[in-house]
Amino acid sequence: MTQNNNQATEEQTTGMQSTVIMDITALNEHRADQIALAEKFVDAMTPGAVVEFEPEEAEQAGAFFEDALDEEDAFASVIDNDMEEHG
Repeated sequence: MTQNNNQATEEQTTGMQSTVIMDITALNEHRADQIALAEKFVDAMTPGAVVEFEPEEAEQAGAFFEDALDEEDAFASVIDNDMEEHG
């Protein structure tokens, strides 16, 4: 019975170690991504530099905030202007 308990404990420990290693790896990858993104920002501050951002990077950086009119609102605004002018 003690051998079975030791084996079960060893398997649990191995499983926990694997989870911790995966978590650390994920954190390291995230940190590396953040460092790479920061380096791109520094490069982008150089006049004349062309720096390409992946869509995920641009979103993380807050580069895209969609505030444009949709087609329906744009069409409605044109009609309003015509009515005001010719009213």
